[in-house]
Amino acid sequence: MNPKLMLDEIDEAAFFRHRAQVQAEILNYLPDGVLVADDAGRILMVNETLCLFTGYEEEELRFKDLSVLLPEKYRRDHTEWVRHFSSHPETPPRHMGEAVTPFPLLKKDGSTAPVDIAIRRMTSHVGRLSVAVIRWVLPE
Repeated sequence: MNPKLMLDEIDEAAFFRHRAQVQAEILNYLPDGVLVADDAGRILMVNETLCLFTGYEEEELRFKDLSVLLPEKYRRDHTEWVRHFSSHPETPPRHMGEAVTPFPLLKKDGSTAPVDIAIRRMTSHVGRLSVAVIRWVLPE
Protein backbone atom coordinates (compact mmCIF):
# COMPACT_ATOMS: atom_id res chain seq x y z
CA MET A 1 0.00 0.00 0.00
CA ASN A 2 1.28 3.47 -0.89
CA PRO A 3 2.43 5.24 2.33
CA LYS A 4 1.37 8.64 0.88
CA LEU A 5 -2.35 8.05 0.61
CA MET A 6 -4.61 10.68 -0.88
CA LEU A 7 -7.97 11.13 0.85
CA ASP A 8 -9.89 10.48 -2.35
CA GLU A 9 -8.04 7.17 -2.76
CA ILE A 10 -8.83 5.65 0.62
CA ASP A 11 -11.90 4.59 2.48
CA GLU A 12 -12.72 5.39 6.09
CA ALA A 13 -11.11 2.20 7.44
CA ALA A 14 -7.83 2.97 5.68
CA PHE A 15 -7.91 6.53 6.96
CA PHE A 16 -8.21 5.31 10.56
CA ARG A 17 -5.42 2.77 10.05
CA HIS A 18 -3.16 5.67 9.06
CA ARG A 19 -4.58 8.15 11.58
CA ALA A 20 -1.37 8.44 13.64
CA GLN A 21 0.55 9.45 10.52
CA VAL A 22 -2.14 11.98 9.61
CA GLN A 23 -2.11 13.42 13.14
CA ALA A 24 1.68 13.78 13.06
CA GLU A 25 1.48 15.52 9.70
CA ILE A 26 -1.13 17.93 11.08
CA LEU A 27 1.04 18.73 14.12
CA ASN A 28 4.00 19.42 11.87
CA TYR A 29 1.90 21.69 9.67
CA LEU A 30 0.98 24.04 12.53
CA PRO A 31 2.71 27.44 12.65
CA ASP A 32 3.15 27.17 16.44
CA GLY A 33 5.45 24.86 18.32
CA VAL A 34 3.86 21.88 20.06
CA LEU A 35 5.43 19.97 22.93
CA VAL A 36 4.03 17.00 24.86
CA ALA A 37 5.48 16.16 28.28
CA ASP A 38 4.73 13.60 30.96
CA ASP A 39 4.05 14.33 34.64
CA ALA A 40 7.76 14.09 35.44
CA GLY A 41 8.46 16.96 33.04
CA ARG A 42 10.08 14.79 30.36
CA ILE A 43 9.57 15.79 26.76
CA LEU A 44 7.85 13.00 24.86
CA MET A 45 7.14 14.69 21.56
CA VAL A 46 7.72 17.95 19.71
CA ASN A 47 6.62 19.12 16.29
CA GLU A 48 8.85 20.26 13.44
CA THR A 49 7.98 23.93 14.02
CA LEU A 50 9.44 23.81 17.54
CA CYS A 51 12.54 22.08 16.20
CA LEU A 52 13.03 24.67 13.47
CA PHE A 53 12.64 27.52 15.93
CA THR A 54 14.91 26.12 18.66
CA GLY A 55 17.55 24.51 16.45
CA TYR A 56 17.11 21.09 18.11
CA GLU A 57 16.30 17.86 16.35
CA GLU A 58 13.38 15.94 17.86
CA GLU A 59 15.73 13.14 18.96
CA GLU A 60 17.80 15.65 20.97
CA LEU A 61 14.73 16.69 22.98
CA ARG A 62 12.88 13.40 23.34
CA PHE A 63 12.92 12.12 26.94
CA LYS A 64 14.91 15.16 28.12
CA ASP A 65 13.73 17.28 31.01
CA LEU A 66 11.81 20.40 30.05
CA SER A 67 14.57 22.44 31.67
CA VAL A 68 16.68 21.98 28.53
CA LEU A 69 14.49 24.70 26.99
CA LEU A 70 14.77 27.09 29.95
CA PRO A 71 17.43 29.63 30.87
CA GLU A 72 19.29 28.53 34.02
CA LYS A 73 17.70 31.16 36.28
CA TYR A 74 14.18 29.76 35.63
CA ARG A 75 14.89 26.05 36.02
CA ARG A 76 14.39 25.56 39.76
CA ASP A 77 11.12 27.49 39.90
CA HIS A 78 9.87 25.72 36.77
CA THR A 79 10.64 22.29 38.27
CA GLU A 80 8.51 23.22 41.30
CA TRP A 81 5.75 24.49 39.03
CA VAL A 82 5.76 21.22 37.05
CA ARG A 83 5.56 19.25 40.31
CA HIS A 84 2.62 21.35 41.48
CA PHE A 85 0.89 21.14 38.11
CA SER A 86 1.34 17.35 38.03
CA SER A 87 0.06 16.80 41.55
CA HIS A 88 -3.03 18.99 41.06
CA PRO A 89 -4.93 17.62 38.08
CA GLU A 90 -7.70 20.15 38.69
CA THR A 91 -5.34 22.97 37.70
CA PRO A 92 -7.11 24.79 34.87
CA PRO A 93 -5.49 25.03 31.43
CA ARG A 94 -3.49 28.13 30.60
CA HIS A 95 -4.59 29.83 27.41
CA MET A 96 -2.69 32.00 24.95
CA GLY A 97 -2.40 35.57 26.12
CA GLU A 98 -2.77 34.78 29.84
CA ALA A 99 0.92 35.31 30.52
CA VAL A 100 1.72 38.73 31.94
CA THR A 101 5.05 38.81 30.14
CA PRO A 102 6.50 36.53 27.47
CA PHE A 103 8.63 33.66 28.74
CA PRO A 104 12.19 33.26 27.42
CA LEU A 105 12.66 29.96 25.59
CA LEU A 106 16.26 28.74 25.43
CA LYS A 107 17.41 27.74 21.95
CA LYS A 108 20.17 25.25 21.15
CA ASP A 109 22.61 28.05 20.26
CA GLY A 110 22.21 29.54 23.75
CA SER A 111 20.09 32.50 22.67
CA THR A 112 16.60 33.05 24.02
CA ALA A 113 13.37 34.08 22.33
CA PRO A 114 10.18 35.37 23.97
CA VAL A 115 7.24 32.97 23.76
CA ASP A 116 3.66 32.69 24.96
CA ILE A 117 2.70 29.21 26.10
CA ALA A 118 -0.76 27.64 26.33
CA ILE A 119 -0.88 24.44 28.39
CA ARG A 120 -3.60 21.86 28.69
CA ARG A 121 -3.68 18.51 30.50
CA MET A 122 -4.95 15.31 28.99
CA THR A 123 -5.20 11.69 30.02
CA SER A 124 -4.19 9.06 27.50
CA HIS A 125 -3.41 5.36 27.45
CA VAL A 126 0.16 6.25 28.54
CA GLY A 127 -0.96 8.38 31.49
CA ARG A 128 -1.45 12.07 32.15
CA LEU A 129 0.25 14.38 29.70
CA SER A 130 0.70 18.10 29.31
CA VAL A 131 0.35 19.57 25.84
CA ALA A 132 1.96 22.95 25.31
CA VAL A 133 1.42 25.17 22.30
CA ILE A 134 4.29 27.61 22.00
CA ARG A 135 3.83 30.83 20.06
CA TRP A 136 6.73 33.14 19.30
CA VAL A 137 6.18 36.70 20.51
CA LEU A 138 7.24 39.13 17.83
CA PRO A 139 8.62 42.54 18.84
CA GLU A 140 6.15 45.38 18.38
